[in-house]
Amino acid sequence: IAPNSSAVLAPYSVSERGVASVTEPNHVANLGFTWQLRNWWALNADYRYTRYTSEADSTIESLFNSTTLSSGNTNVVWENGLSDLEFNMVFTPLPNLVLSPGVRLSKSDIETRENFVVDEARTQRAKHARPEFRFGYKPWSKLSFRGDLHSSTSGASYTAITPHTRVAGHLIARFELLANLSIENALTVSTARLEETDYRNQVRANTITISYALDEGLSAFGSFGYESFYAQGEIVYARGTSPLRSTLRDQEIHRVWQAGFDAKPLRYMGVRASASFDRLTGRGEILGEPPAYGPLTWPLGTATIYFDVPKAGRVSLDLQRTYYIEEIVPANNFSANLLTIRFTRGF
Repeated sequence: IAPNSSAVLAPYSVSERGVASVTEPNHVANLGFTWQLRNWWALNADYRYTRYTSEADSTIESLFNSTTLSSGNTNVVWENGLSDLEFNMVFTPLPNLVLSPGVRLSKSDIETRENFVVDEARTQRAKHARPEFRFGYKPWSKLSFRGDLHSSTSGASYTAITPHTRVAGHLIARFELLANLSIENALTVSTARLEETDYRNQVRANTITISYALDEGLSAFGSFGYESFYAQGEIVYARGTSPLRSTLRDQEIHRVWQAGFDAKPLRYMGVRASASFDRLTGRGEILGEPPAYGPLTWPLGTATIYFDVPKAGRVSLDLQRTYYIEEIVPANNFSANLLTIRFTRGF
């Protein structure tokens, strides 16, 4: 029952029918080239072109009070072409030192058409340049370093949080205390900005992992990761009451503990177990409004026992257990148990 054209409540009926079809072809072409100029100097070039298209056609019909028929057709097409050219040189001035400067150039063409009319708001051509430097160094047999440093610049931003500039670096150090015991530390630093919307993004992360392998029948690992994430930018509402402009801020710290082992006490039987504990502090909020989310706790554990059947395959029994606990929005909290029986066979 709803008001009719005369504002009088009257019963009504509506029936609807719709038909839709979607096609998503994806084409990729790749070409690589390597030139060994000297035994310590090599040139590498790689070109890759990706063409992705999504086209959706739909027909929707509705019948009101069995007399009034309304229908419409919609055609939506997304076309995305990405050209990516990477060039780098590899120098090995010393047997234990590898240096690789390079640059990556890319161009993306995104076009959206709705009912065969180009949507200018969702159509864009953007060019990107990313100079980078990679290295690897092993001063002695038990100690090694590897990492990279890169800076990227984009000629256009597709969204309000697509950075115009980004500078990032990654460093991994590995030290083998014993032949079967090693410590690895991974450091990541990233800073990104988009001046048009005052958007900036900073990531500082470090993870240390200890690995132990007694033999093929027993191995274990443990790790601790720390990540600091900060993002801020302006947002503009399309409609509503003033002010329509505000600031979105997201600041959080992740602390993640992980551990696990893999044991094979018998020839045809093995056991695996791993667990992680993620503790997040901080919050995300729009200035002047209550925070949308904040601290959370997320433990997760998995245990597997498997049996190898000669000439047949492997039978595995997996048990997973997890809890997810948010402090600000407890409606998202959940816990889950999952028991899985798997059979795998290699060919």
